[in-house]
Amino acid sequence: MRGTPCILVSGYLGAGKTTLINAFLRAPHGLTATVLVNDFGKINIDADLIENSDGETISLTNGCACCSIGDSLLETANRVMMKRPRPDLVIVEASGVAKPDRLSFLLLGVAGLDPARVVTSVDASQACSSAHDKFISGLFRNQIKSADFVAVNRVNSPQDGRFIEGYLEQHAPQTVRIAGLHQAVDSKATSRPSVSQMPDFETGRHDHAEFATQVHIVPENFSIADVERWVKELPTSVHRVKGFVRGNLPGQPEAVFLVSRTRGEVSITETDTSIDQTMLGKIITIAPREMVER
Repeated sequence: MRGTPCILVSGYLGAGKTTLINAFLRAPHGLTATVLVNDFGKINIDADLIENSDGETISLTNGCACCSIGDSLLETANRVMMKRPRPDLVIVEASGVAKPDRLSFLLLGVAGLDPARVVTSVDASQACSSAHDKFISGLFRNQIKSADFVAVNRVNSPQDGRFIEGYLEQHAPQTVRIAGLHQAVDSKATSRPSVSQMPDFETGRHDHAEFATQVHIVPENFSIADVERWVKELPTSVHRVKGFVRGNLPGQPEAVFLVSRTRGEVSITETDTSIDQTMLGKIITIAPREMVER
């Protein structure tokens, strides 16, 4: 019996994983997909951003699926595969600090699920910084070397393009470049890791033990301008900021806004008001633990 295809979407914090998945889900491909979303922290912002009208979206929170909640991922994926009818496709969105080689091996334990095809989303505008950052360079390299496919976005300058192409040629010359998830889904190639490629699953220190996440409650008297100012003034050591707030812009009715910052780039955009109300007024920050504890 043929297994259900699995796509594992990897990439560092703010690299465009959710955008990549939503572009695929909005396309008229006729497939029913179940999306498992792992976020690093106590609340899962990304799960609320998945636009999966034809399938199911399942949230995995409070840890990274490749270690601290690995059992939860396996249990959830096995439960999905026991349903009838099965989904046509399973998509796993990894947390930004996850190692995809670990996750893909964990998913080999799910009966009826094909070996995961790893797609890594790369923000070219941040690639040079990530590749040379003492806290994340190893993780960034792992996410690219573990990929079967790489989707490069935000090539904002010729320098961005030259750097990421050189980096990919050096570290992942066989990896297929794609523009969207449909190319990974339609590919005839299969990802079947060998024993010699098995990642280190020792219970010692992992890269993501080096990251800290905090949940900040937005004061009720804060305006959208206050939130934007606060986010902009956060130290550069904060690598990712995301959350939902309710408020209004001058002359506009009240709405729900997605607050996001990737490194120093801030965006505040109106979003769907049907999000989980328990998420409102909460902003998550993620930073290297060493920088937080100073």
